Amino acid sequence: MSGGLERYAVKSRLSAILGEQLVKADSDIVRAICSALRSRLGLSGAQGPDIVAYFEELFASRSAAAGVTSLPPAPPLPAPQVPEDGMTLDDLLALGDGLKGYEYHPDVLVFPDGTQTPVRMWVDLAFAVVKWFGDHNRLPALPFRGLPGGHRWFLNATPTHERGEFRRVRCLNVGGQVVYMDKNRSAPSFVKVLHTLCREAGEAPSGFVVRLRKK
Repeated sequence: MSGGLERYAVKSRLSAILGEQLVKADSDIVRAICSALRSRLGLSGAQGPDIVAYFEELFASRSAAAGVTSLPPAPPLPAPQVPEDGMTLDDLLALGDGLKGYEYHPDVLVFPDGTQTPVRMWVDLAFAVVKWFGDHNRLPALPFRGLPGGHRWFLNATPTHERGEFRRVRCLNVGGQVVYMDKNRSAPSFVKVLHTLCREAGEAPSGFVVRLRKK
């Protein structure tokens, strides 16, 4: 992934996580700061509200010193430059949850063998990758979870999870066997399970290239 895209992804995550965590006295980050400070001399009684208040005063004092009476809204981050030749599954995985608000949809998927197919949505991308492995008899043993933990299967010989049925499903025929794909997932989830699928099948995720289009 290009440096601009990587910086954009990091800034997006920091903005979302710290903006939420530093205003909550019981957040994970504030609790971690409290735990670290309590080992310092004179701070054994540090509490979450003390940390939140400190950051509020810090930001307010810096604004006042700069002649700002209130904090202005943060300017939007510049949109990342999308490579004309597309992004690999490795690149997309690095964006993480930033894909949820991403302003691009998949448009064309290029397979490791150089063939390609149009895709309009993330679920189409997932189905195309699964079908490619199926056509090459390289799907993993079913059921296949794709993500650690939980009770949901990504691929199965029946449209069922460990607990309950697939809510939304697509199916394909692989060597006379019907394979069901759970399509009730977000873009980041699809990318994660496809990345795992590639590793299970012994195919480099970087071999799948996705050309993108604006929504």
